[in-house]
Amino acid sequence: MASIRRSFVTAAAAVVVVLVAFAALGVGTPRHAEARPRTAADDAAITKLMGHADKLSAILETHVDAPKKALSQMDKYLKKHRKAMKKLVAQLVSLAGELDDDARRDTRTELLFGERTSRFVAALSAFIDKHGDDAAYKKKIDGHLGELEAEGKKLFEAYMK
Repeated sequence: MASIRRSFVTAAAAVVVVLVAFAALGVGTPRHAEARPRTAADDAAITKLMGHADKLSAILETHVDAPKKALSQMDKYLKKHRKAMKKLVAQLVSLAGELDDDARRDTRTELLFGERTSRFVAALSAFIDKHGDDAAYKKKIDGHLGELEAEGKKLFEAYMK
């Protein structure tokens, strides 16, 4: 139980950064010489990534009492969308160094404390609390958390510099 909770806390922090995801933004000096405000294209990338979070939230919420079905649907969804999601994460990592302080702060606030992020974290937490200690599902849950953590870490590191 403690291992799952520790993994969840680490993954949740990463997910909040990712889904949130997916882009915790620091307020430091941008890496590029000419910082800029957020554009419609930036908003679209964030919206797409958050859309994936919404779909995963829906799967977890709908099947919170049916872990086998939830994990099966997550597997199918991630198999189909993993590549696009990773591409969005890479795009948002690149974006981190381009934004001016105001855009980074606003984006950080939107992503870390927004409704979509809160929904995802709540759905993931409820699912893990209910099924995280079940040996039949632990390996699969840990695998998904590990993947989310790895992608979230990229965003966290990029935006917290």
